[in-house]
Amino acid sequence: MALKAVVEQRILRDVLYPLADKKSSKWRVLVVDNLSMRIISSCCKMKTITEAGITLVEDLMKKREPLRNVEAIYLIQPIEKVCHVPDSCGREMFATIRNNVDMHVY
Repeated sequence: MALKAVVEQRILRDVLYPLADKKSSKWRVLVVDNLSMRIISSCCKMKTITEAGITLVEDLMKKREPLRNVEAIYLIQPIEKVCHVPDSCGREMFATIRNNVDMHVY
């Protein structure tokens, strides 16, 4: 299996699918930093991400409109600079915050 396929499966299996609510068709927003965006862009197809319940992929460092009725999944590097971001601004932005700051792809 190619490395890109392995990384895609890990993202789906460890980040997106566990948070998907199988009882509802609730959509989520995936908020990513620069590194995570590069990984997602090179390894995952948008169709696959959409099928996992993600309606929008947003850049953490860009100004974003509040989406108060939508849950957010943060896929960011586990560094001090960004670990506090969901706590400081996320509460007003999204209905629910899901942190994935410690995900590692082996």
